[in-house]
Amino acid sequence: MFLIGLFVASIAQAQIAHEVLLLVNKNSQPSLLAANTFAAVRQIPKMNIVYLYIPESAYGGAATVTPEEFTKLIWAPAN
Repeated sequence: MFLIGLFVASIAQAQIAHEVLLLVNKNSQPSLLAANTFAAVRQIPKMNIVYLYIPESAYGGAATVTPEEFTKLIWAPAN
């Protein structure tokens, strides 16, 4: 499962829904389920949800991601 929450607010403050960027692997049912639940409970705006297309080879088993793959699959779409 690939799910990352990036929080913009400082550690001392609670994150407000519009300060959260939710990255979701659209190729993973568990990621989608967790993200949809989290987004609904925390009322994350749709514009703060980024759907990524991460191949299973990058997150299944003992998967590894090269810096180039990270940039292409995660960093670039999140920016």
